[in-house]
Amino acid sequence: MPSFDSSDFGSNIRRIRNERGFSQENLAHAIGKTKSTVARYENGTLMPSAEIVTKICNELKVDESQLFNSQRKLVNIENSKNPFKTDTLYLYYMGHFSDNSFKPCCFILKIYEKENSCKVELKNANSDTIYLNGYLVSDDNLAVCILENYKPLFPRFEVAELTINIANGTNNIMIGSYMGTDKSYTPTFRKCVISKNMIPDEEENEVRELLAVDKKDKKILNENDVLYLHSNIKQEYDK
Repeated sequence: MPSFDSSDFGSNIRRIRNERGFSQENLAHAIGKTKSTVARYENGTLMPSAEIVTKICNELKVDESQLFNSQRKLVNIENSKNPFKTDTLYLYYMGHFSDNSFKPCCFILKIYEKENSCKVELKNANSDTIYLNGYLVSDDNLAVCILENYKPLFPRFEVAELTINIANGTNNIMIGSYMGTDKSYTPTFRKCVISKNMIPDEEENEVRELLAVDKKDKKILNENDVLYLHSNIKQEYDK
């Protein structure tokens, strides 16, 4: 199982910095840190924050995947553009909360469009905590985000896929699906609502209706032999 190695991460910074002709002083000045801090990044004794990782990548003109040793590559760079014309989306799916209730939970999908790729981060809606990061590809009908656990914070192996229907435009509520795993590595498939704007609390019931799996959904899933798993909220989906 792949695992995060801070020394490999630091070695990658050092190697790419040297390839780009940067000294530690140059890089430190560019990202607003000291030379000793950059040295600690490179020897693996200190992990930079998500903000500093982004600054390092911008200065060295690399993608985050090159620092984290990701083998995943974009198949078609022509499709790696942001179709939403915004850098922030709000994603909702039904969550199981500590009080044993089931209700929509909200996450933020941040989009960073670069020259040859479109990077994404799935974040807590109430803080800057990054849960997953990866890349986005799209055409005129679908946008797909391939996501991994954000290794500086969550080193366990996880790969997820978020698919968003954009065939009818991106300015209204969009429907999507999230395929990943739960804490016990059980596969899950969750219906999602995606919006450019945060949906007000008073409209929660409307979001619930959009997220419910109705008879038509189940019929399509059965006809296509699709396994629909969401162990945590079984009663919500077995209406």
